Amino acid sequence: MWVTCFLLGKYLSDKDFFQDKHRGNATVPPWPTECLWCPAGEYNIVEGATSCVQCADGKLSSADRASCEDCPAGTYTSPKECTACPTGKYAPYAQLECFDCHAGDYTNNKEEGATKCLPCPAGYYSPNFSKTCLACPAGKKSGSRSAFCENCTAGKYQESTRSETCLDCAAGMFQELEGQTECERCTVGKYRAETGYSFCQDCAVGEWSVAWVPSLSLIPDLG
Repeated sequence: MWVTCFLLGKYLSDKDFFQDKHRGNATVPPWPTECLWCPAGEYNIVEGATSCVQCADGKLSSADRASCEDCPAGTYTSPKECTACPTGKYAPYAQLECFDCHAGDYTNNKEEGATKCLPCPAGYYSPNFSKTCLACPAGKKSGSRSAFCENCTAGKYQESTRSETCLDCAAGMFQELEGQTECERCTVGKYRAETGYSFCQDCAVGEWSVAWVPSLSLIPDLG
């Protein structure tokens, strides 16, 4: 007995019959025996159809298989279901694949299903595919959306974590190394009148200084 599918979202099942019909043997059994639901990711809007239509990228067939619907943001089609974006990836709208969260950005602590990436604030950094930002350690700094932290340069220091800037060594102090958390005092016989230097100056002949003073004094005339 010939079966006709009157429900949208279904199709006739016997492909061999339709191949025979195409060759002009329409009156020869076997007839189509049942109507089947379109598989996930496909739909049909034509009564009596012999096949279903693939949904467009980023869409999935509805429950009644009569239409295609958008997958929600934060997912991708794979291809018969909506799948949450993995850690470090995001999708503002559903598509065939999720976007990468690049270094300096993060998915706001979401393990999966992120809909956007946010920039890390100053004092933090992140590598590629990050769900969170990492704090810069002492002796380093970063601006916003940074992929890494920078060492404080010579003549500067930073004793705190999560810092956006480094501080100048005070007058009478110096730091010759990068990435340091403190400065050192000028030793006896040396001085530094300016801030932010990596070395101390020697006192000239006839001048003297004690440790950790920004300026020097003349040796008094004892004659």
